[in-house]
Amino acid sequence: MLGLNEVELYNAAGTRLEPGVLTAQQSSAMIGPNGPYSAAACVNGLNSNTLVGELWTDLCHLSISDNSPWFKVTYPCSETLKKVVVQGFKDEMGRLRSTATDIRYFTLEVEVQGAVTFRSQLRALLSQEFIVPPPGNCAVQISATAAPQSGTYITLNEVELYNAAGSRVSWVSGQSSSVYQDYTAGACVNGISSNEMVDGRWADLCHTAEADTNPSLTFGYPCSEAVSSVVIRNFQGSDGLLHPSGGTLNRFTLEVLGSGGPMFSSPLQSVLTQTITVPPPACQVLLRLTNPAVSDYLNLNEVMLFGPRMSQQIPASQLTYTMSSTWEWSLLPTSNCFDGNNDTTCHSGQGDTTPVRLRVTYPCSKTLQKVVVVNRPSSSPANEAMRINAFMMQVVAFNGTTTFQYMFGGGKEVYDIQVAPFAPNPSCGEAIPACAPNRCTTRVVSSRTIFVCLRCQAGHQAIIGADGASIIQCGCRAGTFSALKNGTSPTAKNKQYECSRCLKGSYCPGWKKVDEWTVDPGAAVACNPEGATNNGLNTKVEGATRPSDCLATGGYVLPSSFGQQAIKCTGPSYAPGPYNRLKQCLPCPSGFGAPDVDVGLHIHKAEVCQVPPGRFLEGGVVRECPWGLYRPDSVPLDDKRAVACKSCPTGWTTTIKGATSTQACNKLLPGFMVANYTAGDTAAALPADLHASGAAGTSPTATAACPLGFYNDGADGTFACVRCPGGSITQETGSKSINDCLVPPGYFVNTGFNPPRLAKCSTDPSTGQGYYRAGWVAAGQASGPDAAAACTACGRDIPSALVEPDESSVTLGQDDTRPGFVSSSASSCYILPGWGMAYDAAATFNNATTAKMMGIKPCPAGTYGVANITFGLANSPCKSCTKGLKSNPGSTSFKDCKNPVGFSYSSEGANQCPDNHYATKGAMTGCVPCPEGRITAYIPGDGSVQASIHDCKVPPGYGVYSTDAVDVFAPTVRTASLRAGKCPVGYFNLGDAPEGQRSRNPACAKCPGNMYTSMPGQPVCDVCAPGYGIPSSKPNSQNTSDCEPCEGGTYSTGNSLRCSACPPTTFNYPNAPTYVSNGITFNSLVAGIDQCVPRHAQLPAPAGARLGIDDSLLTTDAAAQDLVSCLGACGPEKCCIVQWEAPSSSCKRAELAPVGPGFPGAKLFYKLPPSVAIATASISNTQSSTSSSSSNEVSAKTRGSTQYARCAMAGAWATLAAAGKVGTATSAELVEQEHAVSWGECDSEASCEALCSAAAACWGYMHVPGKGWATRGGEDQIGTRSFFVSPDFGAAAAAGKLDAARAAGAVCPPGRGGLFFCQQRCPAGYWQDGQHADCVACPEGKTSAPGSTAASDCVPAPVTKCPPGYGGAPSCSQQCQPGTFQDGSAGSCQQCPDGDIAPQPGAAACSEPSESACDPGFGTAPGAASICSVNCRALNPPQYQDGTGQTCEPCPAGKEPNLMGTACVARGSSFP
Repeated sequence: MLGLNEVELYNAAGTRLEPGVLTAQQSSAMIGPNGPYSAAACVNGLNSNTLVGELWTDLCHLSISDNSPWFKVTYPCSETLKKVVVQGFKDEMGRLRSTATDIRYFTLEVEVQGAVTFRSQLRALLSQEFIVPPPGNCAVQISATAAPQSGTYITLNEVELYNAAGSRVSWVSGQSSSVYQDYTAGACVNGISSNEMVDGRWADLCHTAEADTNPSLTFGYPCSEAVSSVVIRNFQGSDGLLHPSGGTLNRFTLEVLGSGGPMFSSPLQSVLTQTITVPPPACQVLLRLTNPAVSDYLNLNEVMLFGPRMSQQIPASQLTYTMSSTWEWSLLPTSNCFDGNNDTTCHSGQGDTTPVRLRVTYPCSKTLQKVVVVNRPSSSPANEAMRINAFMMQVVAFNGTTTFQYMFGGGKEVYDIQVAPFAPNPSCGEAIPACAPNRCTTRVVSSRTIFVCLRCQAGHQAIIGADGASIIQCGCRAGTFSALKNGTSPTAKNKQYECSRCLKGSYCPGWKKVDEWTVDPGAAVACNPEGATNNGLNTKVEGATRPSDCLATGGYVLPSSFGQQAIKCTGPSYAPGPYNRLKQCLPCPSGFGAPDVDVGLHIHKAEVCQVPPGRFLEGGVVRECPWGLYRPDSVPLDDKRAVACKSCPTGWTTTIKGATSTQACNKLLPGFMVANYTAGDTAAALPADLHASGAAGTSPTATAACPLGFYNDGADGTFACVRCPGGSITQETGSKSINDCLVPPGYFVNTGFNPPRLAKCSTDPSTGQGYYRAGWVAAGQASGPDAAAACTACGRDIPSALVEPDESSVTLGQDDTRPGFVSSSASSCYILPGWGMAYDAAATFNNATTAKMMGIKPCPAGTYGVANITFGLANSPCKSCTKGLKSNPGSTSFKDCKNPVGFSYSSEGANQCPDNHYATKGAMTGCVPCPEGRITAYIPGDGSVQASIHDCKVPPGYGVYSTDAVDVFAPTVRTASLRAGKCPVGYFNLGDAPEGQRSRNPACAKCPGNMYTSMPGQPVCDVCAPGYGIPSSKPNSQNTSDCEPCEGGTYSTGNSLRCSACPPTTFNYPNAPTYVSNGITFNSLVAGIDQCVPRHAQLPAPAGARLGIDDSLLTTDAAAQDLVSCLGACGPEKCCIVQWEAPSSSCKRAELAPVGPGFPGAKLFYKLPPSVAIATASISNTQSSTSSSSSNEVSAKTRGSTQYARCAMAGAWATLAAAGKVGTATSAELVEQEHAVSWGECDSEASCEALCSAAAACWGYMHVPGKGWATRGGEDQIGTRSFFVSPDFGAAAAAGKLDAARAAGAVCPPGRGGLFFCQQRCPAGYWQDGQHADCVACPEGKTSAPGSTAASDCVPAPVTKCPPGYGGAPSCSQQCQPGTFQDGSAGSCQQCPDGDIAPQPGAAACSEPSESACDPGFGTAPGAASICSVNCRALNPPQYQDGTGQTCEPCPAGKEPNLMGTACVARGSSFP
């Protein structure tokens, strides 16, 4: 489409033509709010287009749907047009409107009386002017010297024409045979010769197309200007030297053209600038044969030319004369006719066939009035005087036009010829047009009067009539036609004709007789008939003779019969070029369609035959886009996009094949739902039109995979996932079928609820019967009102426990007694110590719901059951005591046997327990293994150190843990039954109580703030904590007490004693050396390499090559000779911006003060990359807290450092930043606008940082008080590298410049540190009063509370250990209460271990209870053989005894005994 503001026309005097003399028309008009934008608005003399509401006030605009758009301005032919100015569609900002750039697809033509005199391509510019060629055919032309060839083109900066007075010709118009991009010929005559690269294109250049095989540039000028010299300025590169493209200029020739043809030519050279001198124009007098077919020679005595006055002869010295040949035997030269001697002779050769025998050149400044030719005298032998009758004389002007002609006759001795035209013979032009002047007459032949010609004009054939003698017509042979000679006026009385070669586009059959006295002289016949609407027919060469020589050109085919116009190929058809003899257009292969945009003539198959929308190309066959794919537009068959369709957005598919837009993506794929809608919603609850606007090309609503427990089978009209029935769930997200809804192992669908819901298979509390269920099954296979109906029974009287990992993600809430664990196999079934398991003789084995085992609880008197809780269904019958020993019900061993401590009893007698096992006295059991992770000593023959569970010690590097505790490795109650595991990283334990003392059940202690452990299971803190290391000032220290915060530019991950230096960063640049920057940090206590940033950070390519900062803010450093020295001059206490321009080795730099977050003025923030590659992988060695196994976990690292330096903008920086001259806009809408700023696109450091981090084209952001926040980007510039050089506070401190940085504002708020970011609260032992950029360490021996704000907050370090029996450090004034103790190794009192007592306050240790109390877990039952012999946990129902008495007690409601029967815990939590 085309939209314009104004079209201005200027005449030869430079005056603009008034609107009143102009009329404008256009092919169509866009309709605006007040009517159409008509053509008249563009010739009204106004160019002040403004937007008022929705109306443009001064605009002409073609319709968007116009397929053949044009715009025409008509002016009076009495006005000589010199210049045309086209004003494009100007927007509100005064620039070319983005929608008006289609102007580049239009061509400007100037037409005078039906002939196009000028044509030029339009460009996408707001204003452009075109110089129209002046009247006449005078021009300077540059064209190829040799035959046409490809790869040869013309590239120039300027062509200057100068007249005889030395003044530059002001009216020069440029036209070219072709145009490369938009480098038109007009750029070479605009008076500008300084070419430079601006925004990626040359600012002043004319350039023919590279595909043009016969390129030329033509520069028209007024014929009244006699050009004396031409200056050619070749293509100058940015380095000031000849550009390589200008190296082919030596293949071209410069010609000066007049209206009659070339007047002067000169070869060109491949140099930057050259001046071609044009000699003054010369005029000629020619003596030539009247009929070239009749050969004769010229024999004269003298030729004299006279100037303005008849008596003034032009001297022979001012003449140049040549004869086509010289008579050999006499050697009579041409000079004999110009020596003033009538007795000497000039004589041409007898065999000469050249039409022009004598050529005399004289200065055109001499106005020729008369020519005197002295012939041989009549007395000369051989009738020599009559030879002249075969010749004629012509006077030719400097531009090649014949201005006078004279026919010799009579054989006179002297011809005094006044230079004036002859009177015409009025009948000759009508009857025999090509008859020589005054040689046409009438003759009576056979009683009829006919016109006859005595002699035809040169080049014409004399056609003889029926009498065999009379010339009845002068015709031309086939391939030529009779036409007025160049320069002959159509209104002249004596018209001069010549047989011209038949032009391309026509054929000439030559003359032919109609009858014996009538002749058709043979005119040229145009291939394209009169009234044809196209020029689709042409001949290959000139001189065509037959209608069949007319061929169809590319895009056309021959008509059905001659005389009709060519048929243009349309739709999906084409015709190859340049010529063809096709009668029908070639159809595109099956399935291909016509292009949906205008591609011009349908010549090239690859351009015309396009894959239509909704189709793709496979193996040369066009196929429909499959379901789920679409294509919105046509694609040429050689376009690589043709082989594939576009995929629907994630989660969507189509209901048809051959979709042409995303609107067809309207069916959800199975397993997906519409995003932002609640899973389980029905289709009725969703919008009917999922395309928000309903417009073509819009994308459907975003989708999400069905969550766990939901599915979508893809049924029509379903846009949400359906909840699985009966509480069943899916094994993964994105489920596609109800068959994916399953009941996970260990669960069943409890139909006793409405609606039904999942419940765990477990022990029925009312009966003690245990259940389990294995495998993922459909809901119908695991449903019932209770576990008995839906789960598998362990067996009669066998309970089950939730001990196997849950394979699902089901959450039951408060009803779940043990989240994450289920009873999913027979391994969940168990019996307690003192119980037995045997085959159930009453079981029905062919009933799959009935198990074949039964529990014996407890084992009856005289037997003993299993010693520990035993999982799985295996035959474990109660065993009878041997050797007549008796036992109480629920016994687990031979307790009545008098075995020593640490020894077990067997049929062979007592055997000492191995290490890590124990046996209590009189237990009559086998040795009991210590809880997991605990150990015992082993003294051969002495079991005193294996007497009870209290002898199971926690080894160094281990600590007790409890999964029931809030902090697993710091249980509030530490008992001997707790398992021990390796201390996690960062924790340690020196070990347990000495041998002979009961276990203290120690837990792991956290390392002090600056210490850490290198791996799990360490007894001491052997490395520095993350962010800490032993400083370089103590190179020999291995003591963790020397750990201090990592120095600037270093980090520590907590696995060594030393901090690691930040890695260097390498920056690359095309055709330039790489630059390696050292790494620095902006935070203290840096614990990871990801906080390292390069001090010298190159601006990344997506953000541009330069920052877009106004040059006035940058200082050029002439002393810096290379990039390294340019960067090295930046001070360590400053934010430094460096711009290195490689072509000129120019170093530009600016320094800003670093500031903290509280700085109130204008601030600039720039983004810093990490010191390591953004897309890397880090491997972390993690170790289980409960085992020694380790695994390598690779986690993708996909983010940058996300660190931004903060620098103050003062003075001019703040002013220019507010004006948008610091950086460029990052949004696509504003990126092309100069000094554009999107104020308010973010409103804080955090939001700006998030916005900039997500945009690759953003290098930072800024805040200007009164303006707000905005992100900034850069711009491209070849050869420029830009760097941010960040302050290095460590180096600044070493250089004594840190105070300068603080004074400039690089400080953090009181109590916080971390340099730029100030995000770190000062830890204990540090302070910061608001005058520093980081936290300051307290003096040795002193500490402070976290967040301290003054040096006075540092006080002596508190006491961490209290005297035995006391706690409450540092005062240690709290005496330990009964049941607690403190042995002098800690600062607080600890609970006595399970089974021990401390009856008095101030206890330093706990002791065993008196003999009157039973061991925890055992008691005395009625009828028992001895006291303390009953396993309380084995009773039915199970009971407990905490070691303070002798009686087993039942647990309160909702609770049950723990594993050992020593305490009550929440029901279901006694099994870990």
